Amino acid sequence: MQDELWTEVEPSQFAHEREALDFVRRRLPNREPWRAWSNFTFLDTNGRPAEVDLLVVAPRGVILVEIKSYPDGELDGDARTWRWKPPAKSLRSYDNPFLAADGKAKRLKSLLLAQRAMRAGNAPRNAGKLWVEAVVFVSSPQLKVSLSDRGRTATFGPDAPDVPKAADQANRLPGLIAHLKAVDAGRGAQVDRPLSAAIARAMDQAEVRQSERYRSVASYQLVELLDEGETWQDYRASHRVSRIDKRVRIHLRDRGADEAERAAIDRAAEREFRLLGRLQHPGIETPEALEPNPRGLATIYPYDPAAVRL
Repeated sequence: MQDELWTEVEPSQFAHEREALDFVRRRLPNREPWRAWSNFTFLDTNGRPAEVDLLVVAPRGVILVEIKSYPDGELDGDARTWRWKPPAKSLRSYDNPFLAADGKAKRLKSLLLAQRAMRAGNAPRNAGKLWVEAVVFVSSPQLKVSLSDRGRTATFGPDAPDVPKAADQANRLPGLIAHLKAVDAGRGAQVDRPLSAAIARAMDQAEVRQSERYRSVASYQLVELLDEGETWQDYRASHRVSRIDKRVRIHLRDRGADEAERAAIDRAAEREFRLLGRLQHPGIETPEALEPNPRGLATIYPYDPAAVRL
């Protein structure tokens, strides 16, 4: 797929993810209604940010692809928890990534339908039937996948005919490309060229090419989402000069909140900063600074990769 149809919003920092994206890009048709956007962040209608690895517009519909690039070892788990055992390393547990991907797909659908390009009078007749499907792409053919039946819901791997020595590959998940290209025999194609073009306009209107100011706090660049709750998100952030890492917590303001509600959220962040700043305990991180960000006030903490939430 050429640049006219594939939009790389931000280059991936991770080699395995770049390989996974390249695997998909080289196999997608280079014609409309096919389109794709890789590595972007969107702010939903409540002002909550979400990171997307890949979004594909295909005749079957719109597919949000969450990429998991465990390079080797063994992956098992169920509908709630995945467990990855790298060679000669300790077992690591994660929430099943489909759960978060499905939530992001629903939020992105609502955001797209709220744009001018998708509203009555501007949109193609079939815009109201837009559906954003979530899938997980476990991209390494060397990974041994032992997920339960429910644990592999909407989970795909590299397509066997395209993988060298396919007969020896450990990843036995169904192929992602075949899924993207399949069309439901009962419903037929859901996205035609006019709707694909309208979705592209809606993506522009939704400002998925997020401004740099959303991805920085003071002199720190937000690098990696570590954890999140209903009203906050924690990031690993790197100082632009010293390269020292910090944990940055952003206290999210609802996009639709009025001035009084936004002020209440800011006061809560300031109160948390003052109260925790008085604590001196070897088991509790003490905040170092409180800085502004367009999404809400941000508290800067020391970063310890081994730290756990109380």
